[in-house]
Amino acid sequence: MSKVKLTAVKSFSYNTRALRPGDDFYASPRDALILKGIKKAKDSTGEATGQPSPPPKTGALETLRTQYESLTGSRADARWKEPRLLDEIAKHNADKARKATETPQPKPPANPPPSAPQAPTPPKPTAPAPQAPTPTTASTPARSTANPPETESRVVKTEGKSETAKDSNSKD
Repeated sequence: MSKVKLTAVKSFSYNTRALRPGDDFYASPRDALILKGIKKAKDSTGEATGQPSPPPKTGALETLRTQYESLTGSRADARWKEPRLLDEIAKHNADKARKATETPQPKPPANPPPSAPQAPTPPKPTAPAPQAPTPTTASTPARSTANPPETESRVVKTEGKSETAKDSNSKD
């Protein structure tokens, strides 16, 4: 089985060896492919992969991509072709021109100064809540504080019958 000579790019262990960046070692072709793929090693000749690097792109499409990137500050989508790039650049230029011609509106201050001091509004009077009549018994006479009656009466239960008795303090 043939071995491939590699150089470590990062610290890692391989076949019980602790490798540091720059150390040369031999690996199987399969392991070499994996180690180069995860960027732990490169060929001893210096190239990280066995594939040649792609040629630099110089064309109308790349010119438009760089122009778009300089205008927007973000990269153009790799799927965009020339018509889409031209549309995006035109949109960006139109937005830029529109913003330049707009008159900026003054922003109101975050905390506006208070206007003339206003008198506090008095609270609205609330009607007292209606109260349910309380049952009266012989031990507690029913008394109303709003309009006291001429005579007070209380309910007295005698032998299962209810009778109303008048107080002796009342005027007859």
